[in-house]
Amino acid sequence: MGDKYILLLCIVCWTGLTLLLVCLPLRLRRLDRRTGICLLPLQRHKNRAAAAVWAVCYLLPLAMLVHPLNILYGTAFCCAALIGCEVECRDYIAGVRGGIYKNGLCAGGRFILFQEVQAVPVLRQEDWNDVLLRDKTLAVLTGGRTVTLRFSTAEECMAAAELFRTYVPAAII
Repeated sequence: MGDKYILLLCIVCWTGLTLLLVCLPLRLRRLDRRTGICLLPLQRHKNRAAAAVWAVCYLLPLAMLVHPLNILYGTAFCCAALIGCEVECRDYIAGVRGGIYKNGLCAGGRFILFQEVQAVPVLRQEDWNDVLLRDKTLAVLTGGRTVTLRFSTAEECMAAAELFRTYVPAAII
């Protein structure tokens, strides 16, 4: 009786994993529509380990079939596989589409629309150039929460700050 539920749980997990990977090109297309043209491409990377992570996520439910587990542990294995696949999909999207766009910024695994930005606190400081050159991070306040963007180089961070100053003048106030 328990084996039927484990098999059903594996099938549901594999279906979810397949949907996540099949929807990846659709998510990329949707991001392209939302962002507009790329003004400044940031350092982009193609995550070569993505295929390995996705393969491990597919093999995780298989471990339940090889070594029988109770339904609670089986559910935990499936959730870990789905969460791991989703995290890797987001990292892949951020790595492929990293840049400053007409409508927003894609960096550090996040996409922020310029219209959602309420403030960029570091731009209010007198020595904001020195702070950005030293830290290579930019804190952005959107919707009541602070998002920290990390950049590969200080030049990318400075370019992002200048675009925030241009496209979001209210962020400086």
